[in-house]
Amino acid sequence: MDRETFSKEVESYSDDDLELIIKTQQDLYDADEMDFMRKELQRRKEQQLLEKFSDAPESVFCPKCGFENPFENDQCAICGCYLGYVKGPDYADHKVNIEMTAKAQHDFQLKLQKYRENIGTSDAITEAKLFAQAVELQTLKAPATAQFCDLDQMTITENPKGELVVSGFVDSQNSYGALIRTPFDITVFKDGDVWKNVDEFVPVGKLTKGQTLGVILLIIGVLVDPLAVVFMFSGIPVELFSLLLFLGTSLFIAGLILLFTCRRR
Repeated sequence: MDRETFSKEVESYSDDDLELIIKTQQDLYDADEMDFMRKELQRRKEQQLLEKFSDAPESVFCPKCGFENPFENDQCAICGCYLGYVKGPDYADHKVNIEMTAKAQHDFQLKLQKYRENIGTSDAITEAKLFAQAVELQTLKAPATAQFCDLDQMTITENPKGELVVSGFVDSQNSYGALIRTPFDITVFKDGDVWKNVDEFVPVGKLTKGQTLGVILLIIGVLVDPLAVVFMFSGIPVELFSLLLFLGTSLFIAGLILLFTCRRR
């Protein structure tokens, strides 16, 4: 089957069809056809994301003070109230991914330009390494302090999907100003003339670590209070009962605070 005919056939598949084929029917297609379908599915997802934002309203009203803010604002311009949850549970995650991806592309172009000025031409392997550095740079606490290992020290392996897994390390300051070495493995691929990373910077719709801890504290808090009542009827001292009751209530409140204050910004 020629590429044009195959392309038209793929266009007729739904997103679910493509995902099913990619996962379960690899033996029926050659490597180029599988790669084409993966890229088509990725293109559709990116298009859906762009359409989601293009259909967004121009403004959003603050639930606290009622001020009308531009939709892209994360915080109310008047009272500072967080607006992400007003726009939907995944809005903030999508916004962070879009912004960090754009920043990674910008940093990659600067790295590539500097490399070509010093060395000359660049091959695909070098570009993959430079792009991986640009991606990793977005995840650091103090990116301005980053010192990456030499390109020769970085390694590249190809996974079964044909994507490149770039490995290396970077020295940078943490939140306390201490210099630490962080190893990284970034999976990248080239879509036309554009390098892209496979993994999202922020898992969309997932709880942050703080929110996860909040859920755990909520559960423990909910369980402690009934246990305190059971122990009370078992004859434990009133002081111990009061302590358990106070502990359960405190854990529950702490869990609520973490759950609602540890959203991604």
